[in-house]
Amino acid sequence: MSRLIDISQYHNQGSVEGYVVDTKREQLGNFFTSNGISKEVANKYLHKFRNIAILKNMQVSQKGKGIGRKLFDQFIDQAYDEGAEAIFLVADVSEKNDFDLIQWYERYGFEKIAKTSNSDYLMLLHEE
Repeated sequence: MSRLIDISQYHNQGSVEGYVVDTKREQLGNFFTSNGISKEVANKYLHKFRNIAILKNMQVSQKGKGIGRKLFDQFIDQAYDEGAEAIFLVADVSEKNDFDLIQWYERYGFEKIAKTSNSDYLMLLHEE
């Protein structure tokens, strides 16, 4: 059975939106294509995992209060609870932040795996 499960989290000062998807679903290919990820890179991960989570968007109105970390932790936990074997996100490096967004994701264990067509980074978190 092909699955698509919304795993969005909301807080009065922020939100995180994403989903868990079966890698056979069209949405996953569209995610890679829309971000300018090569078919070679996409196929590698489409065949490696059965279910993956995709973080679509994360917004926090007051930075430095731990809200983003809380929302992100909840997102990761729920993604794995829903059967995700890996989590993908696009780190928007053009976004203005008071901190290094790439390093923030890397502290969670995400690794850069490809550059997008917008010069952002496709990042991956998975447990070996």
